[in-house]
Amino acid sequence: MLLFTFFQDMKLRAVYWFIFPIIMALSIYLNWAEISFQQIGENLLVLSILLSGLFLYLSLKFKKAINPMNGYFAWGDVFFLIAVSPLFNLYSYLFFFTTGTCFVLLLHLTLRLLKLGKKEIPFAGYMAFYLVGILLFFDFYEIPLI
Repeated sequence: MLLFTFFQDMKLRAVYWFIFPIIMALSIYLNWAEISFQQIGENLLVLSILLSGLFLYLSLKFKKAINPMNGYFAWGDVFFLIAVSPLFNLYSYLFFFTTGTCFVLLLHLTLRLLKLGKKEIPFAGYMAFYLVGILLFFDFYEIPLI
């Protein structure tokens, strides 16, 4: 499902809505033994704070209220970050978000410099690709996600 998200976001710059509940269900399934609703709540709280910070930054920059979902961040990106939140504890989620965002920016910048990327950043797609790498790495070295 993650690779499907990657290819679909690369091609269409959008992801079908029904993919996110499937990813959420698979995320819960993968961590069923370790998962807690408090952990998911903490991750979603952090995501809300980050999005609020983006709103505040854009509003201060442009000196008027700016909705980050209009041209800066897409709903699919938010839904993806919600869907994968059961995979991580709070610190791992912060690490995933931070390193994943750096990966997305570096990858997109590289593709733009090579004239292979479009102007819009397929954040959910790149993050899905990054998450595949993380899951394979953690599985290979038998490191728990939580």
